Amino acid sequence: MCPGVQGWNQLINKYHEAYENISRMARYGHECHAMGLLNTDWGDYGHINHPDFSRIGMIYGAAFSWNADILPEEEINRQISVLEFGDASGKLVSVLDLLCHQDAYPWRTAVMVQEALELHQDKEEAAELLRSCAEGDADAANASIDALCAVLYEKAGTVRPENRPMIYAYLLAADGLKVLNRLLPFLRASLLSEGTLPEKEDCFALAGDLERWLHSYKELWRTVSKESELYRIAHVFCWYADLLRDLNA
Repeated sequence: MCPGVQGWNQLINKYHEAYENISRMARYGHECHAMGLLNTDWGDYGHINHPDFSRIGMIYGAAFSWNADILPEEEINRQISVLEFGDASGKLVSVLDLLCHQDAYPWRTAVMVQEALELHQDKEEAAELLRSCAEGDADAANASIDALCAVLYEKAGTVRPENRPMIYAYLLAADGLKVLNRLLPFLRASLLSEGTLPEKEDCFALAGDLERWLHSYKELWRTVSKESELYRIAHVFCWYADLLRDLNA
């Protein structure tokens, strides 16, 4: 059986989807007397998600393959929070699962829009991708991110010391979600003629925020990885920054 930790194409793994996929495949394995379970982690679109974010899905795989009595999602998330991360409240994994779903402009879509415009020169393809992102969701998602990050800042002081760098990685990823979400209304105004095109100063400010986030992300990447696909990720962010500066040139 080969389920996956649901980290590909996005900044933070989708933990609810990982639980559903891994628990279902493990259950099938127990019922059908499978020889084993191979838990997978893919690197699509540059593997932008930090490797440590797959730890929760790895624990799901270990727990469900060793024990046919599969725990409910809420309970195993509580146990992981307490036993793996040292969060006495047992809420950390649930907070992370809420955080990972606040991607109004998902990384996968961001890459596909960039490729449509830069490589294919196809504005209609890019416009169709943007239409798949619900209007108005970006502001609501970023408000939720702010609230969830406030909880993570509190957790940073209570989890075991060795897990504090991982909390920082989640906070940085959350900032990445926010800066990508902020792109959405700019792009919808430019490509779909929805709303008013932002002022030049706003375009430049967001471009700078993209580049500053990328600088911090590069530093985090290099703590665990070689250069690998980092240049591809950097190209996407820099391309968007250039696009923003050209909107009201």
